[in-house]
Amino acid sequence: MSGNVPVPSKLLQEAYRPEGFQAQGQIVLERLTRYLSEAARGSIPVLSSFDPQLLRDAFQSSLQPGSGSLADQLEAVLAAAHHLHHPGFYCAQVVPVLPLCAWCEAVVALLNNSSAVFEMGPVSAALESLLVDWLAERIGYPPGSAGGALTNGGSLGNLTGLLAARQAMAGYDCWEEGMRENLRPTVLVSEQAHYCVRRAAQVMGWGSRGATSVAVDEHFRMSRQSLEVAYRQALDQGLTPLAVSASACTTSTGAYDPLEVAADFCHRYGLWLHVDGAHGASVLLSQRYRDRVRGIERADSVAWDLHKTMAMPLTTTAILFRRKDDCYRTFKQKADYLFGEGDEEPWYQGALRTLECSKRNMGLSAWMALQLYGEEFFRDYIDFTHDLAGAFATRVRACHDFELLVEPQSNIVCFRYLPPGHGGDLDALQQRLRGLVNRSGEASIGTARLNGQLYLRAVFMSPLTGIEQAERLLSLIRELACP
Repeated sequence: MSGNVPVPSKLLQEAYRPEGFQAQGQIVLERLTRYLSEAARGSIPVLSSFDPQLLRDAFQSSLQPGSGSLADQLEAVLAAAHHLHHPGFYCAQVVPVLPLCAWCEAVVALLNNSSAVFEMGPVSAALESLLVDWLAERIGYPPGSAGGALTNGGSLGNLTGLLAARQAMAGYDCWEEGMRENLRPTVLVSEQAHYCVRRAAQVMGWGSRGATSVAVDEHFRMSRQSLEVAYRQALDQGLTPLAVSASACTTSTGAYDPLEVAADFCHRYGLWLHVDGAHGASVLLSQRYRDRVRGIERADSVAWDLHKTMAMPLTTTAILFRRKDDCYRTFKQKADYLFGEGDEEPWYQGALRTLECSKRNMGLSAWMALQLYGEEFFRDYIDFTHDLAGAFATRVRACHDFELLVEPQSNIVCFRYLPPGHGGDLDALQQRLRGLVNRSGEASIGTARLNGQLYLRAVFMSPLTGIEQAERLLSLIRELACP
């Protein structure tokens, strides 16, 4: 090894110059400002290319290591992206993020403080703790007794909730001992639930029987009777139900399971109640729609995505526990080099409560939005998107050539196009129409298979969408069906 004193290369020095950062920032600011204007006006296509290989090849052909232009590369990225700020974006449960968050994310990226260990990210730890307390209070958990953490996405949030259920309900310390052969645990979960709940059961080593399906009613919700039937079936198969995972709301239709019914059921049989509130827990912030989650305060754990109906960036999820000790028992770990010695479980050491150690500051955007706009912003966002879905459903119901699957309980609407005299395959027609709409550049929609039939699915996530654009979606479908 040479004894020479190392000196940063000219390239390294140039890359870290504050003046260069400012110049790059100006390029990005001007282009993104113009992008927001174009997207909001609908003057650019909603979706980009549908051919993965062509897109990859396009970026490969433009690869210029060390000599690329920031403006050119940014232009290529924007052109190839899906545009969630377009008023015709209805195809997914992803928000047009609050523009303020872009600046917050820039701060998070530049500081690059890990939020899992206090001495690596003190601001992250403080803000996360305050946000967890604020969300827990909205659920209705008793002040001071609840706990939780922010984590990356609803799948990880649901897994964490069910890991806590396993530790609390197994009857022994499975974190230390592992799974005993004589215990065949299962969680009762709606047949309409997000796939990540079943995946979580299999990740925990419970196998395919680790999730017992609960039938739904005509409104796509679990019922007391269907829970009883699933519970008895699980026992008959030699399984041990440990928990119920209720949806608030389901992904396909936006249906809310009756949480008071689920809570009563869990109390009767001594089960853990977990609520997958990834999409719908935010209705707690709305006076108009909060009754959808009546009884959520009785849940042992709740997963809540801020990046679904709170306009926050991917992937900001809170996993919240009615009893704060449950979130510490889930991951009982010793790591003196990170957390220090002793048996205390301090609130400021986030890694004691989540799988992650390297974790970005996920709380800054929500904290800043709360500070600048107040809780009223979130309430208005939820009320508008849910009201818009209801207004769209009313328009669908009034059309003789459209069929509404079910009255929407959230901001998700499922419907079908039924042209007069059509004697062909209606499922194939919906699939064809979805492709035509998504390639039109004017709008984007999804599909869902329900009751054995394929339905078009529109998710109203944007405050930039008005009823005129929603009505235009119906006209567009008619036009594309009969070119």
